Amino acid sequence: MSELPLSDEPEVVLNPSDTDDEHRHKIFESSADRLAVMARRALNRGIRVEQFIMVCIDVNDPTWGDLVDALMPGSEHLWDSMRASGMIPVARGAASSGVRDLIMRSVGPKLAHLIGDIPTNGIVQVLSLGRGGVTLYHIRPAETTAEN
Repeated sequence: MSELPLSDEPEVVLNPSDTDDEHRHKIFESSADRLAVMARRALNRGIRVEQFIMVCIDVNDPTWGDLVDALMPGSEHLWDSMRASGMIPVARGAASSGVRDLIMRSVGPKLAHLIGDIPTNGIVQVLSLGRGGVTLYHIRPAETTAEN
């Protein structure tokens, strides 16, 4: 079995615009370390890799607004404070397999197939959502340390 790509390269994109994919890649890069820690915590709680997917979502993108509201209800004050600081607010964390299924129904068949092909070798999927598109990445959960 070949090694899955890790955080440096996207698997496939829904919206192939270079600038849009670059935007999602920046969101992913800024979130990758934290997502790896969150993935390890989910696994340590006994949640199997097929039961969750990691997400990082540009909160300013109206395409994913309902998903952000469902995953993090009542967080508008947090997003507003980030915007006031000149930051792009990003919702990040582990989401249930139901979110994976919802996104699979929202994207084209190629990406849906790749999202549905859940890794089995300790790799966790990450979806970076922004500018109307989706980019799929794979990460290794962080090693367990005293800090995480």
